[in-house]
Amino acid sequence: MTLVVAIGGVRSGKSAWAEHQASELAGGAPVTVLATADPADPSMGDRIGRHVSRRPSGWPVVELHGQDEPAGSLPTAGVALLDGLGGWVAGLLERAGAFADDRDAARAATQRASAQAHAAIQSLIDASAAPNRALVVATEETGLGVVPLGAGTAAWVDLVGELNQRLVKAADLAVVVVAGRALPLTDAARPLTRPGAGPALSVVATAAGLSEVLMPEDGERRAHPRLLGAGATVRSIREAAGQLAEPKPSGIPTRPALPGGPTGGPTADTSIASLRSHGDRLVRPGDADHAVNVVAGGPPAWLTDAFAAALGSGLTHYPDASTAQSALAELYGRPAEEVVVTNGAAEALWLLPAALRPRLAACLYPLFTEAEAALHALGVPVIRVLRDPARDFAIDAASVPDDADLVLVGNPSAGSGTLVARDAIRALRRPGRTIVVDEAFMDLVPGERESLARERAADVIVVRSFTKSLSIPGVRAGCALAAPELAARLRAVQAPWSVNAFAVAGLVALGSHADELTTRAQQASEERSDLTARLQALPGLVLWPSDTNHVLVYLDGGARLAAALRERQIVVRPCGSFPGLTDDHLRITARDPDANARLVAAITEILGGTEPAA
Repeated sequence: MTLVVAIGGVRSGKSAWAEHQASELAGGAPVTVLATADPADPSMGDRIGRHVSRRPSGWPVVELHGQDEPAGSLPTAGVALLDGLGGWVAGLLERAGAFADDRDAARAATQRASAQAHAAIQSLIDASAAPNRALVVATEETGLGVVPLGAGTAAWVDLVGELNQRLVKAADLAVVVVAGRALPLTDAARPLTRPGAGPALSVVATAAGLSEVLMPEDGERRAHPRLLGAGATVRSIREAAGQLAEPKPSGIPTRPALPGGPTGGPTADTSIASLRSHGDRLVRPGDADHAVNVVAGGPPAWLTDAFAAALGSGLTHYPDASTAQSALAELYGRPAEEVVVTNGAAEALWLLPAALRPRLAACLYPLFTEAEAALHALGVPVIRVLRDPARDFAIDAASVPDDADLVLVGNPSAGSGTLVARDAIRALRRPGRTIVVDEAFMDLVPGERESLARERAADVIVVRSFTKSLSIPGVRAGCALAAPELAARLRAVQAPWSVNAFAVAGLVALGSHADELTTRAQQASEERSDLTARLQALPGLVLWPSDTNHVLVYLDGGARLAAALRERQIVVRPCGSFPGLTDDHLRITARDPDANARLVAAITEILGGTEPAA
């Protein structure tokens, strides 16, 4: 079930906004238009013509003029747009005799029509509740819309106002449209679902560059006033993802598509389940793993020794992270009060919405998607800002809405491995805004150039992880580095004993072996350089610069390439779960030169259409 209501005055833009909303809900399928204006009325001809010319030609139209039961005209499935309610109410009152000169007769007719209208609207609400249906209603705000002449004027104003209140009370999303801008009625904003689809994070789009406002799936029914209106050029999440697949760096040729189907692949999913889909789920025992971005070879001996020691007294006492806190404070040259030891970087990200309670969060993609999943879980409205692949995923601070009071960015990014200058991160700062930099891959960058971990700022939180560099995904070890006030707020919402004894022991040991991070960063850099050189020799692959242990490539038919590699027990990471990317974008983790060579040989065989060597 989805019911959306757009209320507005004459020429407010409510109909166009409702059309955009219906189109987003339909996801490309036709929308059935329930038209209420009298087509025989010459005064309505131009208005009807404007509405018709604005809609896609494939949208069927059902005339409600003269019908008393609009619910009977709803399609059995899919999205319907009722435009607009006031016209239908005026017709119902007229047929009932509410505009008669005889006041008593008009009064009696108004009472009958009012009862009939309320029953009909309730039937419409009930009918739209089917799981495979959605209804968008454009309706007049009485006193601001076209007011009919005659004895029934007051009755029309009263009745439309009453029906509007009834619809808004039942609506999943209700807005009032003023001058083309849709302002949410926050008591009526619930997560929206496409008919026949799984739960969607949002169908409310904006025209802010490559941005989408994502409504939260929460019980608080919160919305945000950055819902733009009818004049906007709507760019859905799926459309944006598809368009981002197009730009290719100059000088790189395009390989013909793989045989057996059209070019292109599935675009980024918008569900929470997709946001929580990660590369580790793809790898089976015996697979050559180029999907998980953990350094191969396992942890160093000194670290496994520390874990072994924790099997003693560490298991018989509640863990105390204070020793790890001190070790990390020394590592990053910060006071201990500015270090929050966490159960991996993921826990640090999940602490943010509860600790900071932002009004609007901006996620700059590519980004580790758990950050957004956490925001939705706490009911925080999210706007996605998609970094431009044609500019090597550069950060454009101007593309972030000024009213976003929390901005999350990865450096290097989880999807593309892009490393940006610290100044580009600093440019995101605004009064009243907190910047969160996910540096989970930074310790794989030699010298950790561009890191903000050792820079103290009152409005910046840096998140770090040791999972990848130390090859310990089974031991969740990470931290957040923040000013004392922010760090205290993170600790205040952290579950007790969330960091286990093994993680504590490992982080304490790291304090005496910081050179290990330098060694492993150099290894990751050499392996990535080797993989990049081999991939660049293949025509048709688009590669983006990376400074960590994986590279992002694009290929028409990349999803099919990933499937063919998987048949050979070689796994790479399709990126359709990253907003802005598609499953034809592949994230490939670099391994040692022999493993890289086997991978590229398999890709060459698949793209060349040859059978693998016996």
